[in-house]
Amino acid sequence: MIGRVAALLCAAAMTVAVPATAQTSAPPFSSLTVFGDSLVDAGNIRKLGLGADPALGYVDGRFTNGYDYTDLLSLAMYGTPTVASLNGGSNFAYGGARATPTTPIPDALEQVALYKAVIDKGG
Repeated sequence: MIGRVAALLCAAAMTVAVPATAQTSAPPFSSLTVFGDSLVDAGNIRKLGLGADPALGYVDGRFTNGYDYTDLLSLAMYGTPTVASLNGGSNFAYGGARATPTTPIPDALEQVALYKAVIDKGG
């Protein structure tokens, strides 16, 4: 009987303690950094000016008719969608990017190099 009471008290204490410790403050990050292709481009390809612009009706240079999943995550975490790196943001994705350097559009490795250059400048 005492074992059951102790187990019940322990379970009740955990029910109160776990939610209290599970609450945390805002994430220790200030922005969401994005690399990729047209699925997550926030306007870099339009700003680059190679004639590979998204079709009319798409949102802010994106290849979607609304925010993409990285924008929604950024909105949930920081209250704003991602911003193209060529507009001063941390979204380095380019529509038309490839895993290999076969076009003048920055591929994945070049996107990471662009990000590193921004970080090295203190950005």
